[in-house]
Amino acid sequence: MIDLAFIFWYNSQIHLNMKTKTAPEYLEELTTQFVQKKFTIGVILPLTETNRSELFFQTVEPLCDLGFTFSVLAVGDQASQEKCFDLSQKFPDNFELLESIPANRDKVVQKSQVVLFTSSPDKKVIKELSRKGVVPIMPYDDALIEFASFDVQQEQGNCFLYNPENQWECLATIIRAYENFKFPYDWGNLRKNLKKVFEA
Repeated sequence: MIDLAFIFWYNSQIHLNMKTKTAPEYLEELTTQFVQKKFTIGVILPLTETNRSELFFQTVEPLCDLGFTFSVLAVGDQASQEKCFDLSQKFPDNFELLESIPANRDKVVQKSQVVLFTSSPDKKVIKELSRKGVVPIMPYDDALIEFASFDVQQEQGNCFLYNPENQWECLATIIRAYENFKFPYDWGNLRKNLKKVFEA
């Protein structure tokens, strides 16, 4: 179930008016708002404590409740693997867990619109995603200065960045990515901007 704290936090971020809606009414509206167009979030980074696996697990259930789908490579520590297996049982239509072999890694990337990183990825991985038209969602990192969050009004930016210390910001960033994905022109600009990073 979606945490009501997230609903009210998300509401404050996008300046919606809830004065005439109860929380259950708003929850129903929020849920139907995000299930219109399939949006798959890939996860290829090992899910370990070092890679902030807890942040991933804090975001999965609310997003599955909203209708997002996950395609996850089964690589990481034992505790994370068990949690992933449980999620695949709880959300059979929204959470796909694949054996960690090269062919499945390629499959995850191929079917995803975005790949979620809970810790900073190697630039080689981002380059691979750019070639395949997949957009990274990743934490802010001063070492990756050439990457900036997409600004739809300015048509600038080449990915989506978030503060990894804030679970709600991670959730909202994924939802913002989806909102941009619904508009092919904007999404096309974002993907072009990402490719340009590696053409320079």
